[in-house]
Amino acid sequence: MSGATVTYTTAVRNNGPNNVVGATYEFNFPANLTNVTVTPALTSGIAVVTGGTTTATQYSATLSMNNAAVVTFTITGTISSFPTGGTLSVSSAVMRPQDVTDPDATNPDAAVPTDPQSECDALPSGVGCNNIKTDATTVSQTPTTSVAGPAQTLCAATSTTLAANTPAVGTGAWSQVSGPGTAVISNISSPTSTVTGLVTGTYVFRWTISNGSCTPSTSDVSITVQAALGANTITAPATTTFCGSGDPA
Repeated sequence: MSGATVTYTTAVRNNGPNNVVGATYEFNFPANLTNVTVTPALTSGIAVVTGGTTTATQYSATLSMNNAAVVTFTITGTISSFPTGGTLSVSSAVMRPQDVTDPDATNPDAAVPTDPQSECDALPSGVGCNNIKTDATTVSQTPTTSVAGPAQTLCAATSTTLAANTPAVGTGAWSQVSGPGTAVISNISSPTSTVTGLVTGTYVFRWTISNGSCTPSTSDVSITVQAALGANTITAPATTTFCGSGDPA
């Protein structure tokens, strides 16, 4: 969801057999991943990372690595806005320096390698290679704030209609929190569901709006059912005297 922090970890290994000087590492990300920080760390062997720079959509650095050395990059960023289609797509890539031939990723037509994808897709390696890794993270929008509707006071009623808000993002569901008995919610997904089976007392119903892995939004509404007056008889005095002002004497 927007405002959430996401962390990626990628490991780069020189499979040898030779040492390499001046390979390029790239981490590509969309513009709605902001405040991106990248921390390289030597995991094993001998390696040096230099020239790390970050733009609005890419981090790049130069790697010099001995055979079998491993460098791990930890990338952290903030999702500043909901990505198109709900998917946050990133990629990591390693590209050979000009004077090195990578048996898994070398474009013989490029005297100076500039594009990791074309290096990977060139013959004889064919389409794809281990030098590029991608990740697609599903991002859920924050659900609409729940509004369960106004409290209700009913007289001797056995049913009523709830009045919650319709979510623009997410789906809603009713549940009973408390009450003198178990009421029947005719459609738990409808913000204006009918509730039946009410008896005298106070009920509390909860409207929960959920969306994906985001924290749900909840709010409660109370429904109070009062007993009817019944067949009681009120008897007035036989004689009532009023003063001239109209007030009782």
